[in-house]
Amino acid sequence: MIGILLARCVTLVAAALLLFIAWQDSRHLKIRNQAVLGMLGLYALLALSEGGRWFWTDLLAGAVLFLVGFVMWMMRGMGAGDVKLMLPLGMFVGLQGLGAFSLLLLAVSVVLFGTIKLAQWRQLEVGLGGRIAEMGRSGKVPYAVVLSAAAVPVILWQSFS
Repeated sequence: MIGILLARCVTLVAAALLLFIAWQDSRHLKIRNQAVLGMLGLYALLALSEGGRWFWTDLLAGAVLFLVGFVMWMMRGMGAGDVKLMLPLGMFVGLQGLGAFSLLLLAVSVVLFGTIKLAQWRQLEVGLGGRIAEMGRSGKVPYAVVLSAAAVPVILWQSFS
């Protein structure tokens, strides 16, 4: 019982940290190493609270996401901070949540892409619309926002279902 309660508390803190990371990335286009290390530390607490039973499959999911991110970084399609974040995201999502995460990631990415194109087409200059149009012009997208939007629901669903 205490293990379940600890796991749920750690999950809530991890979700909050992901939202903070997304907010920071949206403002500064930077994901700090301390935040990624914090996510890894939270995962370690989660793994301990669950007796480590999913550790190896979670590590595999994290490695897969990191590898995909690394390839994207090599092709200049993703920033290094986003790639670093993929490891703990994959570990929190695990192999069992990788499919749902991937589908949500695709959906959120398509919505963001459509929003960027719409903002550019409408030639928005100020406010949130202007910021979104600027993403399209500069090619600099705070992808931690998209990653977090896809990961948080999956992580919470797994913990509380």
